[in-house]
Amino acid sequence: MRKILFIAAGVLFISGSYAQNIDRSHAPKPGPAPVIKLKDPVVYTLKNGIKVLVVENHKTPMISASYYIYTGPVKEGDKAGAMGLMGRMLNEGTQHMSKAQFDLAAEQDGTSISLNSSGGSVAALDRYFDKGLGLMADALRYPALAQSSFDKLKTQELNGLKISEKSINTIASNVTSALAYGKQSPLGEFETSASVNNIALADVKDYYQKYITPSNGYLTIIGDIKPEQAHKLAEKYFGDWTGAKITVSQIAPVENPATTEIDLVDVPSAVQSVINVTNVISLPLDNPDYFSALIANQILGGGSDAYLFKDIREKHGFTYGAYSSVSGGVHQTRFNANAAVRNAVTDSSVMLFMQNIKKSGMVKSTRICSETPKRLSTATLRSVQKHRPNCRFCQKYYDLSPA
Repeated sequence: MRKILFIAAGVLFISGSYAQNIDRSHAPKPGPAPVIKLKDPVVYTLKNGIKVLVVENHKTPMISASYYIYTGPVKEGDKAGAMGLMGRMLNEGTQHMSKAQFDLAAEQDGTSISLNSSGGSVAALDRYFDKGLGLMADALRYPALAQSSFDKLKTQELNGLKISEKSINTIASNVTSALAYGKQSPLGEFETSASVNNIALADVKDYYQKYITPSNGYLTIIGDIKPEQAHKLAEKYFGDWTGAKITVSQIAPVENPATTEIDLVDVPSAVQSVINVTNVISLPLDNPDYFSALIANQILGGGSDAYLFKDIREKHGFTYGAYSSVSGGVHQTRFNANAAVRNAVTDSSVMLFMQNIKKSGMVKSTRICSETPKRLSTATLRSVQKHRPNCRFCQKYYDLSPA
């Protein structure tokens, strides 16, 4: 026992002596910048047009797959919410298995399966992946779409709307989208109790026939699997699938207000004000300003060390968090900066938002480079590689950063 105590004391003495020699007047030098290396996928095309993308990753005995159908924005009109209900119905069993049987078949293998109006996903151990992919395909191709399930989900949706329609966050989100795009646009419409009440099971079946199809379909398989094996499984479960051809609607671009517009919604019961500062942008992923916009947004409102958070939260204490977001896409998207603040400081908070947005607009490119390393998240870098696989932006980004 004495030896153990003596050795422990010696270690503490050495550690203490070493710590005293550290110069804490200067921040430690950063380590080498990480280099992100993502393998290019192996790509197959099935006869029905489905693109199959396979990425091998043998680090763990897991395989995941997702099936994504690009429909573009869908105009639902006075039946807004039908697409969402249809997607939830896909999780309610198939023509071959009840919901309970389907869930049990997945859970007994530890397989995770989920379906939605844009497709579905599955994750399983490699030895159960064949079965799991088959279950996902069964749910996509042969859903039960039973009246009892529809009635249950519709009731749940209506109950949820009764709560969310009183939420200032939901009100702000709905109104902001409607103001930005217009209520007649699929990007600006939102579901209400009235629109959900208009939906019948026949509408759900109609949306299923139109939008759950091999047309514009992408099957991505990642994990402990060889491309040839993945191709065979894709052919096995999706190769003979037929369905309607999807035509993506063209949406007319909208214009931003000529001058700054202030829109107020009075919610007397609210104890906070939700502030959304937004405008519509056209930012396709191949736009030369795409990555610059992502970085600029990180500096403005991308996290707790960004301008908005440091000013509105830390300096003034008006909110728990103030953030901003920007995204790119085929259709118009939005820049949005938001926070929930105390009612008494609503006007002051709006002024701080505008000041910081103006401040970020004057940031020089050299400042962006110097601030980027600590602000740009790993998820953002992965997104860069995902959408521009041949782009050397990640490496250039680190090369431009100061040591």
